[in-house]
Amino acid sequence: MIRNFFIAALAVCAVIISPSLYGQNSDFNIFEYSFDDDALSSELMDSTGYHSSLIWDRNYVEYAVGANSDAQKILLLHTLRQINDIRAVEEFNKIYLPYYGENSPARVNARVIVNGKVVFSGDTKNCSTVEEENTKYLLMALEGVTPGCFVETVIVLPTTFELVGSNEIQNSVPTKESVICIVSPEVIHFKYKLYNSSAPVDEKVEEGRRFIYSIGSNLPALEIEEYCHNAARAQRFEHTLDKVDNTNFIGQLWADRGINYFDSNMKAYD
Repeated sequence: MIRNFFIAALAVCAVIISPSLYGQNSDFNIFEYSFDDDALSSELMDSTGYHSSLIWDRNYVEYAVGANSDAQKILLLHTLRQINDIRAVEEFNKIYLPYYGENSPARVNARVIVNGKVVFSGDTKNCSTVEEENTKYLLMALEGVTPGCFVETVIVLPTTFELVGSNEIQNSVPTKESVICIVSPEVIHFKYKLYNSSAPVDEKVEEGRRFIYSIGSNLPALEIEEYCHNAARAQRFEHTLDKVDNTNFIGQLWADRGINYFDSNMKAYD
């Protein structure tokens, strides 16, 4: 149950805000990303027939590579979810995250908003560690979740460093606005495509970083069919490495990956 909830919570899922807020500028810092004040003035969506709906669903993937640091691929998931009934209350009054250890960059911030006021706010310090089937998770219990409220979450997760990715941007519930943003050093070039959507994809470079992003509006819920592969019909964004400008850079990239592999898989045998 915990694992299924976690997978569903990460399924790539905003009132209109200026593009700079989506991370397409040099000030964007995935580790300092915080809540959005616009959540306090958001209005309820008409989402009849659904247990919950998404006011916004923002998904960032940042590739960080440098001569003096290990290569990292970090996910940032920022959602503002509208709770419509008791079933949604039971589903979203808790958050499960994988446990990466005490020094992990993983973090979670969550708050519950009722009538424009924050009735609960918590972060990683409010999480407890639970274990299921020999796997550890972080658990945060949310207070004040009721029908008609909003649950806003900001989740930062490390992931396997691969210069390729596929992000579903359509959810099983209606989404008012969906954002996907890929952030990387300027020297990395990607091939990318947005499937099953006419939303534009923009790319720009600022102060040494490349930003590839798309903003979709009023996405319908992805209808689940029992005898059909739904992923083929889902709106999704895919990207893969095209080229790297600097051969020294790509050498450092593979050196970092080798170090990470050794640290993760070989030190246990020392």
